[in-house]
Amino acid sequence: MIINEYIKFYAAIMQALLSVMMAGMNAILRGAKADPTIPVGSFGIYYKIQQIALFSAFGLSNTIISILSFNYGMKNKDRINDCIKYGLIDTAMVKLILTIVFEVFAKSLSSLFALSGGTGKEIIEVCTISLRIASIGYVFMGFSVAVQGVLQSFGYAIRPLIISISREHGTGGKELLKRLRNCWQMCRLHIKR
Repeated sequence: MIINEYIKFYAAIMQALLSVMMAGMNAILRGAKADPTIPVGSFGIYYKIQQIALFSAFGLSNTIISILSFNYGMKNKDRINDCIKYGLIDTAMVKLILTIVFEVFAKSLSSLFALSGGTGKEIIEVCTISLRIASIGYVFMGFSVAVQGVLQSFGYAIRPLIISISREHGTGGKELLKRLRNCWQMCRLHIKR
């Protein structure tokens, strides 16, 4: 019972940190001396496209949890090992395919969400660059989510939570503040050009 409350507390904290990160990023990007709609708009578009990669990883993880938990309950060691092996391989393959798709079609994907008008072209350009840079890490993100699924299948609760917090926020709020500071510094360097 205490572990369940502990997980609920940290899930709420993680959601709050995500909101703080989004608000912080928007505040930093709005502070650009250039037209602030370009960085804010491109970040919003990038964030929505990135959700495709994230939710596909969660879907694969939920599949791993279901199949692995069943076989763990049946105490079928061969199927447990196969499920872990193929679950991780399948997740890596899907993430690799998504990485390639996001690298090749970054501009087309960004264009789907862009507004028409004066800043639309600049938003697409910034979002395309962001998407290409970030998509390199999708394979690693997929692996960490798949490992979380494996651990949850074996009845662990805290270990997957620690992995999730580490992936999302590093060491928590301190890491989030570092990331926001770094973003602000990079934004300032870009603005000075």
